[in-house]
Amino acid sequence: MSVRSLGQLALALAILFATAVAGVLFPLQPFDPIWQRRIIPALINYATLPLIALALLRIGTTLSSQDPFLKRRRILFEQIALVAALGFVLLIPLQITANLRLQQRSAVVETQRIKAIESRLSAVRDAVDQAKNSADLNARLRGLKFVELANTEITKPLPELRQEVNTAFARMQKQIAQEKNNLPNANPLLLLPDLLRSSIALLALAGGYAAFARRPQDHLSLLEHLMLRRQRLGKSKGRLASSQRDYFETLHGHQTR
Repeated sequence: MSVRSLGQLALALAILFATAVAGVLFPLQPFDPIWQRRIIPALINYATLPLIALALLRIGTTLSSQDPFLKRRRILFEQIALVAALGFVLLIPLQITANLRLQQRSAVVETQRIKAIESRLSAVRDAVDQAKNSADLNARLRGLKFVELANTEITKPLPELRQEVNTAFARMQKQIAQEKNNLPNANPLLLLPDLLRSSIALLALAGGYAAFARRPQDHLSLLEHLMLRRQRLGKSKGRLASSQRDYFETLHGHQTR
């Protein structure tokens, strides 16, 4: 296999990544938290493919530094890696807000559903209490679009029907109480383990892409630039602290004289 084949393999990996992500990317709904929570795990799962492609191109240009085909492709991939590194960092707050919004939405939907059931049962109970006879009760239930009484039930005395309906209500209320206890908890702390895992994965991917990301004619990667900036910032803070310490020592010496 020639060194140039590494460039073709890198392109194949990039196409494989784009194909896999496209399956969950469309239809585009960027403001929908469900879509956001679906796309982020897909990006995390398949993002190693372009990283391997970047590594292959780096190996290829190292083995054959004069090959213009490999060099052009490597430069293109490294420029795309700049955008990818920033994108993975921005995905961290996005996935946090998406999960929080979905948690709140789920809790609200379930609460509204149970309230609607309770309201409907309350209307049926009123119909049972206000009915004058079995036929009137059947008409009221039909008006509420509730279960109609069977022909054998219509002939029953109203007190007996009320007793049967009240028994059914007691079972329903018990079931509703159980559903209330099982309502999804909207406590954000419950999301913390999953959010930490995905955030760490996104940071690792951002660092991986930053290690390859490079502007044209730049000999240092984005990650190397960030590390240099951090070192310079640490040295400047050290010099500032040293100058402040010297100043206070000098001031203290003047005061003791």
